[in-house]
Amino acid sequence: MAYCASARVDTCEQAIRTFEGLPHRVQVVGVIDDVTYVNDSKATNLGSCIAALEGVITQPSSRKIVLIAGGVGKNANFSVLGRTISGRVRSVVLIGRDAKVIAKSIPEARVVFASSLEDAVVTARMEAVSGDVVLFSPACASYDMFENFVVRGQAFTRIVEGMST
Repeated sequence: MAYCASARVDTCEQAIRTFEGLPHRVQVVGVIDDVTYVNDSKATNLGSCIAALEGVITQPSSRKIVLIAGGVGKNANFSVLGRTISGRVRSVVLIGRDAKVIAKSIPEARVVFASSLEDAVVTARMEAVSGDVVLFSPACASYDMFENFVVRGQAFTRIVEGMST
């Protein structure tokens, strides 16, 4: 498409190299104690969460994901999540209205419940070890706790930034 628009190659290469992505879409928001915190609040459905889980690099194999998920599940079949997290997720921290429903669907996972997003981030920090990724990819709608995914994502980022000071 760039070629058809007569865009210069060097300009396109520079744009690709410097593109930081979009907010709340697998966005790295901090690294604390060698643990990377990723904001994927836009993942308001199971498919988006699974894509994020599959996209996060977990090499070497000792590097794991601590997943923060939950909210309004919209009657999704969360058993699919169980197959995706196997071998790559250290634990799942669940929040929101459908946390217990999600937990029942992923019996093979280590599940920890949290009463708020702040509690979930603190819990995830305790669950993670050096080199891990804390992935906030809710797989659910936000309206049980937040106005929308943007407000939810901003809250996550603010909490993480507050931990690093």
